Amino acid sequence: MSNDDYPMQTQSSMLQRPSGSDTCSTLLQMATIGAVVGGTAAAGTNIRRLQNDEIQLNAALVDIGRAAATSAAATAIAGAAANAVAGQGLTRLAVLFAAGTATMYGLQRSLERE
Repeated sequence: MSNDDYPMQTQSSMLQRPSGSDTCSTLLQMATIGAVVGGTAAAGTNIRRLQNDEIQLNAALVDIGRAAATSAAATAIAGAAANAVAGQGLTRLAVLFAAGTATMYGLQRSLERE
């Protein structure tokens, strides 16, 4: 097996924005990570609430699912906004944070009305 079998990416190629199907794949990966992080945060909180008899198991599971779904959506939307607006650096991070926060806020308000 030669080194040609595994071409090395240069730093400049890794910093470029994904294009086409790479963008969809990247956003799907981001959404998956968002779902895992949001779901695990909610699970940790709900385990404590279950231990303190503050919530029933079914309600805890619904809350965990809702947190995973909203976190996945917020992460994907934030990723798309950051990809569209900024190439790299602090500006991209700021856009990612702001778009994610705005999405989570909107989704939480919408869920509270239901």
